[in-house]
Amino acid sequence: MIRYTAFLLVVVFLSIPAPRASAQANDCTDPYWMNTLRCKASPTTLPHATLGGPTAVGQLKTFTRVFLTNPSVRCADGTTPAIYVDPAVVPSNKWLISMTGGGSCNPTDSNGDGIVDAQGCYEDYAVDLEAKEMGTGDEPPMKELTGINRPGSLENPIFSAYNRVRVEKCSFDRYNGRADWTDLSATSTIGDDLEFDLFQHGYLIMQEVLSTLRPGLSYTTWID
Repeated sequence: MIRYTAFLLVVVFLSIPAPRASAQANDCTDPYWMNTLRCKASPTTLPHATLGGPTAVGQLKTFTRVFLTNPSVRCADGTTPAIYVDPAVVPSNKWLISMTGGGSCNPTDSNGDGIVDAQGCYEDYAVDLEAKEMGTGDEPPMKELTGINRPGSLENPIFSAYNRVRVEKCSFDRYNGRADWTDLSATSTIGDDLEFDLFQHGYLIMQEVLSTLRPGLSYTTWID
């Protein structure tokens, strides 16, 4: 069963942010990525598998992915935090920001040897649905959202007049973390010994989202 909790915050700002991809080389051999959970768990997978825009008309959706620009603020698995943005149906300085909920993990001494490890976090990451809450590496360039995020003025007469932002959950710490964990150990699902960094930046991500929106950046989206 998919666990889902919605949190809602309405904020007023002045303009709309711009999409941005990570500035680092998108390769697990790059020092920025090589010790991340994303690359240690899948060393032959690109840190971000879906950089760029849609490649087919069917991939054009309402909400556009925008990466946060601060390279020191990261998802649990080391990937770049992202938000999805859809502008109001008419120009507006009203903003609706929603965040997804779900699970969490934290490093513990899982085997009682007196050393903190990341076994529990790794095991959560090894589960497909949980991995999607710990990183943005496979998030698409665009997506559809429903409910209060619907774009149509008939289906959503109030909030379609707001610029709508979805903060993509990826810190797996209930938006509370401000910690960097380095060289944590875990045993993989096939018995390999892993050592990786883990980022619990949920609090920092929320600060960065507001910082990104506040000054006002030019914003474009892909069109058919």
